[in-house]
Amino acid sequence: MLYFQKFLLGKFTGFALEKANLRLQAFVLMLVYFLLSASSALEGANIVTGKVVDSATGSQLVGASVTLLKNGSIVGSTVTNSSGVYSFSSVASGTYNVTATFLGYQTTTNSVKTTGNKTFTVNFSLSFILSNITGQVTDSKTHLPIVGATISAIQNNLTILSTTTDSGGNYKLGSLNPGIYTVQVTASHYQKGTSTITTLVGQTLQLPFALISNAGSVSGQITDAVTGQAVASATVNLSQNGSLVTSATTDSRGAYTLSGLVPGSYVLQVSATHYQSGSASVTIVSDQTATANLVLTPNAGSVSGQITDAVTGQAVASATINLSQNGSLVTSATTDSRGAYTLSGLVPGVYTLQVSASHYQSGSAGVTIVSDQTATANLTLAPNT
Repeated sequence: MLYFQKFLLGKFTGFALEKANLRLQAFVLMLVYFLLSASSALEGANIVTGKVVDSATGSQLVGASVTLLKNGSIVGSTVTNSSGVYSFSSVASGTYNVTATFLGYQTTTNSVKTTGNKTFTVNFSLSFILSNITGQVTDSKTHLPIVGATISAIQNNLTILSTTTDSGGNYKLGSLNPGIYTVQVTASHYQKGTSTITTLVGQTLQLPFALISNAGSVSGQITDAVTGQAVASATVNLSQNGSLVTSATTDSRGAYTLSGLVPGSYVLQVSATHYQSGSASVTIVSDQTATANLVLTPNAGSVSGQITDAVTGQAVASATINLSQNGSLVTSATTDSRGAYTLSGLVPGVYTLQVSASHYQSGSAGVTIVSDQTATANLTLAPNT
């Protein structure tokens, strides 16, 4: 009997211990499961947040797209709120790329490593996609490039960017924020050029300029070829390619000035009453005054008259008429049957008329020749005794 009791007691004790072990194993398994669940929950409890602003002004960008990527795959996407803020919650621990995009701005990507149930801040400062203005600056008349011209982009009366043209007259105003600009071009000896242009995101705009040269001028004096005296009231015409450009009249000193002339080659033509016309080529240069003095030859004059007998009053035919100036013979003639003569093509001035004839004493007289006029010089010869 005693033996049986001991046997039963041993069986019962073994069964209890086995049951206790099972309960302990179950508890350990539940504890491991809880810890693993808690750890998993913690790994998925990170927050990635930040703000997207304009790099130039610092103002928030509302509606910017923000994407969360892991290993190149999109984990989540959202847009910024009215404060420019975005947020991703329940982000598992790991390394991510966060990309922010907004219309007209350069896309920017930042990286973040999350761990330990924390909040991670990733801010963005986006820059405009910049624009460019390019072109060539040339001479409006010759179409040749203008080297060293200064080009400036002006906004709100402030110069944002400046550059100069190269050997081909080309320029580039790069990295401009989109907006409205006044582009101004200046160059030595040229009038300033301006143009208003609106640049959009990422554009490269062509803006050529053809500058007008600063004006030049020509001045001079018109004088008489014989006397050297000033020729007043002469008409001075300036022509180019056969077309009249401008004109002037000489003053009492024979002087004239023609201003406001586009640089280039011209022909200067001068005319005056009682003078032969004169002309000269002249080159006009920007910001300079050319000199063109002209000497006009007076139109010819003439002298005519009759030679008669001092006693009878009859015409003296075949008399020799010599016209001299400063002791030098200029021209001569012979009287006709009426005793008449004419000497033409004479340069205006003072002359001496000398007359000789067979059986007559010689005679002389002073005569003044005037342009476009015929002087009269009648002489009476005394017969030889």
